[in-house]
Amino acid sequence: MDAALTQIVDGSWDSSAARAQFIADADAERFVEEYMPKLNAAMIARDFKTAVKLCDEILAKLPEHKLVKQIRMSFLLQGNQMEEFNKAAAAQVEEYFDSPRALNQVARLILKTVGQYVHEVQLAFVVSL
Repeated sequence: MDAALTQIVDGSWDSSAARAQFIADADAERFVEEYMPKLNAAMIARDFKTAVKLCDEILAKLPEHKLVKQIRMSFLLQGNQMEEFNKAAAAQVEEYFDSPRALNQVARLILKTVGQYVHEVQLAFVVSL
C-alpha cells in the first residue's frame, strides 16, 4: 500500500497496470476456487495422493501460489509421502529463508500436521530458527 501511495503522490502510478494486475489476481483466485470442491473431496476421503496431484495441477498454472504450496505440503505429510514432503519443505525454507514470518508459517504447518510423525518436529524446529 505504501508503494502505491508513493506512486500516486509522485505521479508515477499506472492505473492500467494496477487494473490488469487486479484482474489477473482475481482470475487466479477463481482458478484455485474451481479446484476446492475436488480438494475437499480428496481430503475427506483421505486420498492424499489425489490431493497432491490436484495441487500440482494448480501449481503448474500458478507456480508462485504460496497457499497451495503449503496445502500441498500438508497433504504430503498427511499422506506419509515423506521424501516428497522433505523436498517441498526444503524448497519452502530456501524460498522464504529471509522471511522469519514465512518460515514460522512453514514450521507451524508442519507442527499442526505432524500428529504421529515425531521426526518432523525436529525439522519444524530447525525451520523456525
